[in-house]
Amino acid sequence: MKSSPLVRGLRLFCGGVCLSLVALMGLGCGGSVGNISGKVYQKDGTVVPGGRLVFYPSSGGNPVTATIAEDGSYKAEKIPAGRVTITLNNSELDPKYKPTPPVGQGGGTPAKQPPMGGGPPPGAMGPPKDATKDKAIPSQPQATRPPGKYVPLHPSYADASKTDLTFEVKSGDQSFDIKLSK
Repeated sequence: MKSSPLVRGLRLFCGGVCLSLVALMGLGCGGSVGNISGKVYQKDGTVVPGGRLVFYPSSGGNPVTATIAEDGSYKAEKIPAGRVTITLNNSELDPKYKPTPPVGQGGGTPAKQPPMGGGPPPGAMGPPKDATKDKAIPSQPQATRPPGKYVPLHPSYADASKTDLTFEVKSGDQSFDIKLSK
């Protein structure tokens, strides 16, 4: 049976769309990714015994965070291939470190909202006063503190615009020991 020109055209169009989708799936959404592992060393050759590394892709993708273990080792996974800038921070391990609580829990003030017109009369919103009686207010999840102990590091390593730590990420697993120069 012979198909109409419209049906043939539709088949060609759908076939082209399917081939395009298959080609895009082969490329992946963010291209290739790499996994990096290694150790972080201070200027004197001893390991950095804890903290966090953040890998910022030059392509503008999402940064990837890795925790530094007490033996100086780290593993960062699924970093987009290409040049990355690396920051290093262990200030959370400093005994003098005081985390800033989230807004609404004593840490900062919420932004002042402009006055809004209209709306329900005062007291018309929210549950009745006795409905919240004797109920605990759930707390916000707290960030986990990285393992290890604090050692003073040059502050430039914690700032992506000042750090001199970079690496060229390739697809697959690779090793990179980070040796601090300051």
